[in-house]
Amino acid sequence: MDFKKFGWMLIILGGSLGVVAAYHAMIPYINRWDDFKVISDATMAGYRTREYIEMKAERATDAQRVFGFGWAAAVTVFLGLALIFSSKKSSSTKSPSTFAQSEKTYWVCGKCNETTETAKNTCWSCGAPKV
Repeated sequence: MDFKKFGWMLIILGGSLGVVAAYHAMIPYINRWDDFKVISDATMAGYRTREYIEMKAERATDAQRVFGFGWAAAVTVFLGLALIFSSKKSSSTKSPSTFAQSEKTYWVCGKCNETTETAKNTCWSCGAPKV
């Protein structure tokens, strides 16, 4: 599992939760004229009307949603960043034969001091056998 990609997905999820929190934070601003009408009607009536009580309940619910979605966004982004910064780089998926071919070791010829690959049993320069 690639934890860096998972961390980025958590950051994207946290961003979308943040957008939902921002939407709920903007609802009182969006409905300000409707709320003003409800408040003025309740003031004119001299008591709390049913619409006023419903409006106050909606604003309380929106405040709870802002708090909940905001914390969820913050925690999710924190976990995503923690996964990204704590995960190691993903190792390349080489086959064992490719890895063995790319990692060569050498031996030094005792006769002419030339280096030759380990897989070869004779020196490439003078033809002396491997000791």
